[in-house]
Amino acid sequence: WCWVSRQNGKSSLNAGIGTFFMIADGEPVSETYAIATTEAQSKITFRDAKRLIKGHPELKEYVKSYRNSLTVEDTDATLQPLASETASLDGLRPACLLADEVHEWDAAVGGRELWSKMTSGMVSRRHPLTIGISTAGGVQRGFAYEKYEMIKKILQRVIVADDIWCCAWELDPEDDYHSESVWVKSNPSLADKNGLTLDSLRRQFRETEADPSSLSAFLRYQCGRWQEFKRTSATFSFSKID
Repeated sequence: WCWVSRQNGKSSLNAGIGTFFMIADGEPVSETYAIATTEAQSKITFRDAKRLIKGHPELKEYVKSYRNSLTVEDTDATLQPLASETASLDGLRPACLLADEVHEWDAAVGGRELWSKMTSGMVSRRHPLTIGISTAGGVQRGFAYEKYEMIKKILQRVIVADDIWCCAWELDPEDDYHSESVWVKSNPSLADKNGLTLDSLRRQFRETEADPSSLSAFLRYQCGRWQEFKRTSATFSFSKID
């Protein structure tokens, strides 16, 4: 599980892991799926995987690239995009599942049912891998938030689950989001010269000062704080009135 802010390489991370798994799984007919609530979202990870293959001569020779799949012909292993809106997801046997923007699953479909259907198809695999990766959500209830609460308990060692790796890049409750020095906590790619820039975050933050109603979005997408929009959205800043 990985919860991290926007523009911090979530899809690229999934693409790299999924490509490695497709090639190195070692199990015949290995199936890797990049899954999201919509076809467009699922293809973001898939397109990143295609670019990764295209940019590496050895991989390009080994992995065949088609419109909607990557295939290793020697083992018949595949990596494909898959949307929850697909008519039927029965009969799939994923070895690796790349679940993108899990916070959106509740709104579009029955997230819990989708998760159960996909993961139950992995029971015959020798070493299945499921990756849930997402920004913070806008509703503090439901399937995605329950998963988020679960990983926080794992990180705090309230729950012991050594087969689950998890991280949550987010501001701590006591952090002042006005301070630029804490933004790296929720935006790890700020430490990478090729990643997110401080100037881009500054522009977004300035927008919240001009339009306080956008603050919830900044806190959610760039600070990793779950928001209940109906409860927290404001038309003006009470701090300025004070």
